[in-house]
Amino acid sequence: MGHSKSLGECDLATAVARDAALADAAATQAANLVRTVEDVNPALERIAAIEGIEGVMIIKNDRVGLAGKLPPLIKIR
Repeated sequence: MGHSKSLGECDLATAVARDAALADAAATQAANLVRTVEDVNPALERIAAIEGIEGVMIIKNDRVGLAGKLPPLIKIR
């Protein structure tokens, strides 16, 4: 338990799955795969291909990558 060790330089990685442990592991892997903005699309494809992953969002600098089915995003003041 606790913070995951990240080997990447991703600003945000989140994965959506019915299994919380799978989503957590996939988000950690996504974060580890991203070091530059050019890594975002390959990481999206890799994570989205995992069985059980419904959606993934990755942010690096000004690049926002989305794949699959994500819940609606809302703005909070």
